[in-house]
Amino acid sequence: MLAPVTWDTVEPGEGDFDLSLVDTALEAAETEGLRWVPLWFGAWKNGASTYVPGWVKRDAARFARARTSERAMHHISPFGGEITEADATAFARVLAHIRDSGRAHVVPFVQVENEPGLLGARRDESDAAERHWTRGVPDGVIAAALVGGGRLRTAWEAEGSRTEGSWREVFGSEADEALMAWGYATHIEKVAARGRAELDVPLYVNAWLDAVNPMTPADQLVAGGMEPGGYPSGGPVPHLLPLWRALTPSIDFFAPDIYFGDFDATCQAYAAASDRLVIPEMRRDQLGIAHMFRAIGEHGAELVAPFGLDSLHAGAPDYDEIVDAYGLLAAMRQTIASARIDDVHGFLIDRANPVSHLTIGGFDLVASLDDPHGMLDDGDIGYGIAVDIGGSVRVAGRGFVLQPAETTTGHIGLVSVIERTPQLEVHRVLNGDEVGAGSGVRFHRLYSGRGQGVVPFDTRFTGIVDLELYRFE
Repeated sequence: MLAPVTWDTVEPGEGDFDLSLVDTALEAAETEGLRWVPLWFGAWKNGASTYVPGWVKRDAARFARARTSERAMHHISPFGGEITEADATAFARVLAHIRDSGRAHVVPFVQVENEPGLLGARRDESDAAERHWTRGVPDGVIAAALVGGGRLRTAWEAEGSRTEGSWREVFGSEADEALMAWGYATHIEKVAARGRAELDVPLYVNAWLDAVNPMTPADQLVAGGMEPGGYPSGGPVPHLLPLWRALTPSIDFFAPDIYFGDFDATCQAYAAASDRLVIPEMRRDQLGIAHMFRAIGEHGAELVAPFGLDSLHAGAPDYDEIVDAYGLLAAMRQTIASARIDDVHGFLIDRANPVSHLTIGGFDLVASLDDPHGMLDDGDIGYGIAVDIGGSVRVAGRGFVLQPAETTTGHIGLVSVIERTPQLEVHRVLNGDEVGAGSGVRFHRLYSGRGQGVVPFDTRFTGIVDLELYRFE
């Protein structure tokens, strides 16, 4: 369960803390057998300062607003020292309270801020920000920016590979965002370090992604734009991850909120940067469900979190499908955890890419969106996770036909097909017509009533199968 702790709620008056809702969340998690990931909505949430307490909002002298050349913004500047101290004090108080509650075991890690960055402008032009803008780039920033190449290094080289100078002199066209990344990362490091001193659990920062890939108009609306300020400028987006890593030693990993763009490339970038993959926000529709299976099965994600499950209700679009998906993933949890990473594969197929090839357990298999025999419900997305469990392959998913691949060195056949319950007990042994005379297994979608024709067949299906395969000439 990912749920926020908001600064305005826990410190309504300066130094006056009310942590009753933190206790409520801890107790609920323990009672329900859940783990709670607190999301600290402190100085920034989604590129704005909407969750700071009223006493911070009203005191612009102590907590200066970020500015454009034309106006003040609904955003506290990261370059004012008092906001960092106040934010860190509140965050540390929350984590100390969790530590002393007797229920800290329900908290696996904690998110610091939420999608930090400056939304609405490339760069903060407040007086405090301008002082940093015209100074020399701090020690260590240039070296960090060069790690792995990318946009910052390209811009640095274009400016003559300078080893000192102002932000504009060193980073040229990327200077605005580089300054903002330094400002936010420096603030968050101090907040994280104070909290870590009270409760030693992993800490992470999540990212509102930059729109680096062509998208549909709907995706473009969610993304905000392709330029800094259209998305929160300076946040831990892929091209700024080397800088963030260097500047925030108290942060254990960075996590993408994925709603659009190249899903696999995004997973790879964040897994490589942090040696782990956590996706704290993602789509809640059919594509999001498929992404859950892909992230866990192919990229080793340890957490996938479709956004806004609390707003779902029975009968809503995708309600049954997402409940079913959680059931399948829960059933596969121990199987995945017990397997080597190379023995787990996740796949997603859609109309643009209706076939997925996978090699597992020494056998080549093909997952197809369409059934040549017309016995699979029509649909636009299929998804699954396949695990080599030693001697057979366990597969969970919906909306595809899984068949042995055609090879030039012989044939692959089915020894047995066992449909499993969510508890992994034997539900049915499938054979004959049920597996297309040995040609493959249909991973039916949720039961729709289809199949009751002249030659009826049953589309009710648990979504979990163990396949034993063999080769023959």
